[in-house]
Amino acid sequence: MKHESTITPDKAKQLLSDYIHTVVGRYRSKILCWDVVNEAVDDNNNTNPLNIRDGFWFRKLGPDFIKYAFMFAQEADPNVQLYYNEYAIEKVGLKATTRIIRKTKNEKNVTKFLPVAELAGNAEKLQLFF
Repeated sequence: MKHESTITPDKAKQLLSDYIHTVVGRYRSKILCWDVVNEAVDDNNNTNPLNIRDGFWFRKLGPDFIKYAFMFAQEADPNVQLYYNEYAIEKVGLKATTRIIRKTKNEKNVTKFLPVAELAGNAEKLQLFF
């Protein structure tokens, strides 16, 4: 992004909120589920917390961007199913042991860090592509 340096963390959080509320809100009660965060974990080991990819949202909001994305999606449509999507976690290795944020179905607006492998058998929490 050409002007990334001019965007403060507060502005980035507002942009994320506005975007998610606009899109999810537009389809409120019309869509069964949303892939809220897609492939946030890096394929290679890095120094970022949780081994998260170095992208715009991470640079501006840190690993909390994942929590914020789920929180904003839940606010925009409290009844929709929310998913984290990741690939290559079925194997032993970096992604299989990385901890990510998951939205629990039974606890509104609560996030927990869990090993990705714990989510593998629960389609309500994680989509896997083999």
